[in-house]
Amino acid sequence: MVKICIVGTGYVGLVTGACFAEVVEFCNSAYAAASGADALILCTEWDEFHKLDLEKLRSVMAQPIVLDGRNVFDPKKMAALGFVYKSVGR
Repeated sequence: MVKICIVGTGYVGLVTGACFAEVVEFCNSAYAAASGADALILCTEWDEFHKLDLEKLRSVMAQPIVLDGRNVFDPKKMAALGFVYKSVGR
């Protein structure tokens, strides 16, 4: 089953009535969105993501896979913490 967790409410209008609206959940934190996740896709440079406790993030994920579309994280640090990490445009 596909489940998409989005942090922030600015996207509500984008998914209301969309064909995938039934699989979207809005979360109040990155940790809540990542809880039990097989992968995390980062598409924003919001300050809160720069300040994440990456060990905590790793511990709540089912699989430590991160696709970083904004190059927020250091690839060497992510690898050292056990993440499968891919950044876009580096």
